[in-house]
Parts: sequence; C-alpha cells; structure tokens
Amino acid sequence: MITEFDEAHYHEMIVHVPMAYLPKTLPLNVLIIGGGDGGTLREVLRHRNVVHVTMVEYDPNVVAMAVQQFPKVLFFVCVFFTLWLFLDFS
Repeated sequence: MITEFDEAHYHEMIVHVPMAYLPKTLPLNVLIIGGGDGGTLREVLRHRNVVHVTMVEYDPNVVAMAVQQFPKVLFFVCVFFTLWLFLDFS
C-alpha cells in the first residue's frame, strides 16, 4: 500500500541506496519485480547509467490502477512507455 504523501521516501531508499554501491560509469540493466505503482521505476530512471529496465508485474490491473489513482506518483505517465523499459505481465 502506498500513499502519495510519503511514497517518495520508500522508493528513494529501495533504489538509491543499492545503486550507490555500483560504479557510476557502468551501464546497468535493471530488473524490477513488482513495482506496478511506478515509483521504483521513476527513481531507477533518474540514474543516467541505466540503459535498460525490465519490470515484471503479475497483475496488469496494478499498473492500470496506479495510473488512474496515483497521478502524483507517476508524475509523467509516459514513464511506462520509455525506450528503456520492457514491461512483462507474467
């Protein structure tokens, strides 16, 4: 469960802390398991060395609901349609 009020703290910590340990010059392929609300994806794409993101979400309705219900979390809905993203519903 997320809220628009404090979701940034959660997503920043689960993305930026682990990525701080990786070399900044290394091109990265990132796998996000879950994360249908888009906050983790948004934070991952802030890193310039990310060249490809695969996000696996079990339920496509989670993504649809997030786009509809949390527009501030997805400050640009086109984050799901970026060139770096492969979105898999498995």
